[in-house]
Amino acid sequence: MTGYGRGRVANRHVEAEVELRSVNGKGLHLAVRLPSDRLEWDGEVEALLRQSFERGSLQGSVKLRWRVAPAPVLDHEALKRHAREWRAAQKELGLGAEPPTLAALMALPGSWRPVEEAAAATEAARKAVLAAVAAAAKALTETRAREGDRLSAAIRERVAEMRRRVDEIRPLIPEAIAAYQDKIAQRLREAIGSGDEDRVRAELAVFGMKAD
Repeated sequence: MTGYGRGRVANRHVEAEVELRSVNGKGLHLAVRLPSDRLEWDGEVEALLRQSFERGSLQGSVKLRWRVAPAPVLDHEALKRHAREWRAAQKELGLGAEPPTLAALMALPGSWRPVEEAAAATEAARKAVLAAVAAAAKALTETRAREGDRLSAAIRERVAEMRRRVDEIRPLIPEAIAAYQDKIAQRLREAIGSGDEDRVRAELAVFGMKAD
């Protein structure tokens, strides 16, 4: 079944948003994109989805937004390396420029390093993602069920129409059979009368195919 589901879960650390889409397919195929720095959760996400779905091609995405992003810290060792490189280049090239300011050093690549993520924040993010996946799966299941109900109603309507037409046709069957029997009997009489055995066999073959 085709369908769409979205789940959002937030806590004091993060907000997780998951979108799932599905189309018909044999078996179950999952393709859910996690943030590049959270790929280790892929197995848990897949296991969770397999609890809810047995078939279909599911595609989805996981977005993670930190409510309070950890601020990077100034790498003093990197600043020292930048300053030493500047002095070495000044000496080698014979430059008499003023030493670089702290602001200039801070703007150089590698002067800042990210803060290591706290274990509590990582666990909070993992729980938020899994809860959002579960919510999206529930919403997707509901939309697939609604589509199934619509398809079921359409099929039942078609079947009812077919039965109505069969009921209309049924009284005409004896008359149709009699008319066909008269027609084939006449053609066989003509074929036998002509003495053409090939034509007789051909007429019998046609009768065998069309007798239903």
